[in-house]
Amino acid sequence: FSQILVKLEPGLRIARNVKRHITQIFFQMKQILEKSWTIILWVVLIYASQHLIRDILSDIFGIHNAFTEFGHRENSNAVWCGDYCRWTTFPVEIFFISASLYLLKVKRFGIVGWLMLILAVPVLLQYYDFIIK
Repeated sequence: FSQILVKLEPGLRIARNVKRHITQIFFQMKQILEKSWTIILWVVLIYASQHLIRDILSDIFGIHNAFTEFGHRENSNAVWCGDYCRWTTFPVEIFFISASLYLLKVKRFGIVGWLMLILAVPVLLQYYDFIIK
């Protein structure tokens, strides 16, 4: 039995080295992803905060200036909601702000992060035609 172990020893050393390198690569990728997600969450937090303040100022108080018109298009294709269109963004923006703050605090993606991604896709798709025009 000891002769078999002696013959397998070089292979086991190689396997341990491969495992160690894969573990190092995994942790490096994890650090890069965590840093990327932190940046993305800060961008989402800033955007959602700006958009919520913009909605409050322009839709509720009727204030229109450079801050409220930045990145906003007046000609929208959302005719299905009529007068309720200006109120439909409030829950999504409040969720984005609270979810971003929560995820930045706990530093864990989890269910809240996936829910935020699922909600972000339609929000980003609405700007697709705005960007290409």
